Amino acid sequence: MSAIVRLVALVGVACLPALAEAEEPPDLTGAWVTLTGEVSHWEGGLYDQSGTTGTLIVEEQFRGVFRGTMTWANDIDGPEFQGAAGIQHLQSENVVGAIGFDNETVYWADHEDETTYRARLVNRDTMEVIALEAGPFAVATRTIMIRQD
Repeated sequence: MSAIVRLVALVGVACLPALAEAEEPPDLTGAWVTLTGEVSHWEGGLYDQSGTTGTLIVEEQFRGVFRGTMTWANDIDGPEFQGAAGIQHLQSENVVGAIGFDNETVYWADHEDETTYRARLVNRDTMEVIALEAGPFAVATRTIMIRQD
């Protein structure tokens, strides 16, 4: 065995304890609710989300992956959303997600309409979230979510 191969093997073995001691992904279980945010809407509208409430319920987590439900509700006086101006709009979708290897980035996607979410954990109870939905009702949002007790 050449000296280089032995050196690479030795370095690899030396790194194993560090990998074994890697920090566990954060626990995201529970309810996360939107505080504020902005929307760029498929019909050309740009507005704040003051009339919209979003809730992510992380029901189950196994290490770095999770599943749950994402619910959006428009206030009756809120902005138009997918043709629903002036009426209550409630949408609930099943989601699956993963926590990045950096333990700060969180990704999830819903089953129904191809919306994907990318978030950054600011702290244990706060996430900055970007959501993108492609297709005929394309939407881009930016919001802050906090964990509820």
